[in-house]
Amino acid sequence: MGGGDLEAGSQVVPVSHDSVEELNGQIRSSADKHLYSLEGLDSDGQLWHNREATSKVVRRHTENAKIAMEEKGGGQGMVFGVVFPTTANILGVLLFLRLPWIVGKAGVLQALGLVAVCCSCTFITTLSLSAVATNGKIMGGGSYFLISRSLGPALGAGVGLCFYMANSIGAAMYFMGTVEAWEIAFPDAQILEAGTVNNVRVTGFLILAVALVVVSLGIKFVTRAGTGFLMIVFLTILCMFLGCLIGPVDGVGTGSTYEVDVTIDDATEAIEVTWAGVAGGYIADNFGPGYDEEQLAFPTDTTEYSFIALMALWFPACTGIMAGSNRSADLKDPGGTIPAGTLFAQGATSICYLCFVLLYGAVAPRVTLLNDKFFAASSAFPLKQMVIFGVMASTIGAGLTSLLSGSRLLSAIAGDGTLPILRFFAASPGKEPRLALLASGVLCVLALAVGELNAVAPILTMFFLMCYTCVNASCAILVLVNDPNWRPTFRYHHWAISVVGAVLCVWMMFAISPMFALLAIVFCFLIFVYAAHNSHSVKWGDGFQGMKFQLARNVLMKMDLTQHTKNWRPQLLVVTGASISEDSSLKIDDPEILSFASQLKGGQGITIIGGVCSSQSSDFFSDGGPFMCSNFRQRIIDGQNEMKKVMQENSIAGFGRIVYTDDFSDGLMSLVQMSGLGAFQPNCVLAHWPQGWDTPGQQGQDQRARFLRLVQVAVVFQKVMMIAKGSSFPALSDRLTGNVDIWWIVADGGILLLLPFLLKKHKVWAHCRTRLFAVAEEVCDDPAVVQRELETY
Repeated sequence: MGGGDLEAGSQVVPVSHDSVEELNGQIRSSADKHLYSLEGLDSDGQLWHNREATSKVVRRHTENAKIAMEEKGGGQGMVFGVVFPTTANILGVLLFLRLPWIVGKAGVLQALGLVAVCCSCTFITTLSLSAVATNGKIMGGGSYFLISRSLGPALGAGVGLCFYMANSIGAAMYFMGTVEAWEIAFPDAQILEAGTVNNVRVTGFLILAVALVVVSLGIKFVTRAGTGFLMIVFLTILCMFLGCLIGPVDGVGTGSTYEVDVTIDDATEAIEVTWAGVAGGYIADNFGPGYDEEQLAFPTDTTEYSFIALMALWFPACTGIMAGSNRSADLKDPGGTIPAGTLFAQGATSICYLCFVLLYGAVAPRVTLLNDKFFAASSAFPLKQMVIFGVMASTIGAGLTSLLSGSRLLSAIAGDGTLPILRFFAASPGKEPRLALLASGVLCVLALAVGELNAVAPILTMFFLMCYTCVNASCAILVLVNDPNWRPTFRYHHWAISVVGAVLCVWMMFAISPMFALLAIVFCFLIFVYAAHNSHSVKWGDGFQGMKFQLARNVLMKMDLTQHTKNWRPQLLVVTGASISEDSSLKIDDPEILSFASQLKGGQGITIIGGVCSSQSSDFFSDGGPFMCSNFRQRIIDGQNEMKKVMQENSIAGFGRIVYTDDFSDGLMSLVQMSGLGAFQPNCVLAHWPQGWDTPGQQGQDQRARFLRLVQVAVVFQKVMMIAKGSSFPALSDRLTGNVDIWWIVADGGILLLLPFLLKKHKVWAHCRTRLFAVAEEVCDDPAVVQRELETY
């Protein structure tokens, strides 16, 4: 059947153990007993395919997974494991402290529009994230682990770092919300004057300090308290819904007319505002925008708000969709619960936001929405204090969660080694990432120093949009490449939807701030390049390795095998002798030729270093058969690895090939004929002049025969033959001055003129001049004319 799928109608036929033994007995009775030593057979003569029965493997895997889940306590289901934590992360401070004010500024219609745009962006990203998260077996490690193992180390590091900064800055935003709620609850119990930026900063710093201590010492408390904080959020939202639906009730909560303290000309004054229930009839008056209307809720905010500015302010309220995947290690069925639970939480919170836009537009006049900074509490039933304290509890819980997840995210990125500059933040297994937590605290301090929630939220928006852009674009690329490694179990996604999501994210970024959008893209690109440079040895089996393969394959198939003369470039095959010792170390017979090959890399062609290793008689069977010993493959692999090290030492970017043969001439023939692929076949053969050319006897005769055989093969296959003579070629560390003399005696197509040009591109030869010598064969040739023609040529 090969490696393909089973055809329709195929059956799995059970075979008895006796039948297998009978088959093995037939194999053992074979006359070709030397086949037993092949790697294709086990030590007892069993064929490769005679492995343990599939049913046993599947059954054992299922039992082990069941035992592991029982040891963890059974694992969490979709509701408590995904829906609750995701909902708690999405429902944040902006719903309580900014949504009524946004409705007053934008009006009901535009407020519905901006909420719909933001929720659509996160909904599409949720679809892409679900596809990425279910691509393969889901293990522990959270969102960063899932994304980086699917998108690759470079892009995973960029997305992960943006997500980390969003978490750290998000903690600052939550603590600012805590301070605002505290100022309303206890206006006289403030460190500095209530409502000032400095009071937000100082109080926020103190809350952050306590939060850092709690996170560093009470990790289990923070995790277990998540459900409790969510219950507080649900109770708070219920009070807000009831208040808007019931309206003001005499003697209960806030009356239909009440006073709020505002700042006018640096003086605090109390102004009277009103509100009513859903039957108040205000929705028609609040339907259109009111960007020019005066607002007194935030007197220090002088921003001229528009639809785009309010969208930037509101977008962080729609984030938090990765909270469920962060608990992948604790879920009973992560492949099924993460997509379903995240989509449910995202859809439910989106409906909640849209409902509150309609409710706030219906229950209060615009002047109330713009001047009461905490109308969500003023309109609550039965008491506004329930919402105030609920907001304080929920924002503190959300801030602790953000610090917790942010520090672990930074530690995970540092532990992967893709960003060496962050290696100090990696935590040892089983240890708390306190250095990473300290880094998150520093970033949070910088955000708190801004002092205004309205200014921090757009910055947070930019990081989330950059992160979501990468997720959507990566999902679209993985679908289009159609790599065999890309096989997510989540089927409700399409590359076109992911493209729409990526375009929407990019549009929002540039609409909010073109300058900050460019800075965010440049930042992510630099992280991508830096991580790619340091992740060559990282092998995660990510989908982008398949994308690179597909791109290389498509380019290779479309390359024209017959290049135009103007596009010709030297593509070197460096032929050298080599030997592998018992300790697997590789010895190059003429290493100085590698320096020459490295200094010719200015041609931007491929370079293949081909080593011919002489095999030992013990590597083959004594009867002269074509089968090799079982350690043969490992010796070739060791030789290839050693060749890579030699190439790195000589700064050669190319490929290494080891030909293991008992006949040196046959090895040369194989290298010249089979090296390269398609248009990337070597057109130049570089070899060293045999040092034993003039050695008398059989040894010298063998060396001359090998050399002439190589030249003959190169000529037959129309390769440019370059011979390096001598052993005093400059090393890579040398810096030469003087002249490079070219003796152009016969017409060679210009290769001798091209070589010094390419050499001078290397720093070893950069300060040398080129001198060309030619021979005038005819007596009538005028040397001056020949010189002018050469200069023109």
